[in-house]
Amino acid sequence: MDRKYITFACCLLALTISIWVWIDLFVFSTISSHPDWQNKFPTLLKGTFLIVFISLTPAALFTKTVKNYFQVALSAIALAPLPALLQFFLNDLLSNTTTASLNIFSNYVWIITFHCLIPFFILLIIIIIIIKYLTTNKS
Repeated sequence: MDRKYITFACCLLALTISIWVWIDLFVFSTISSHPDWQNKFPTLLKGTFLIVFISLTPAALFTKTVKNYFQVALSAIALAPLPALLQFFLNDLLSNTTTASLNIFSNYVWIITFHCLIPFFILLIIIIIIIKYLTTNKS
């Protein structure tokens, strides 16, 4: 099995479980309960940023090229919210409160754009800097 697919599986599994466990942190809601550990970090490093950053770190460390990082990380980011949002939708459907489930697509877009893209781009910048540093030192 290729290293890219193993890395994808690790990132997808870590991000999916994290979103599933802490769905209240990721979905857009005016009323939500947040774990106590989230308040111990500065505003920039809130829980979702750290969760996504740690979940995508294997993609940054174990892919060989920037293109592979894009493929692995963006695929994991696109697929990871789906199981948690499906459970969120089914819970609302079974409890007959479908008002929150009507915005399931907007929650999907919210999770990806607001919570996942900043850690993705920070890791991308780190990868580019490391590659530039390694290629300049080889010469």
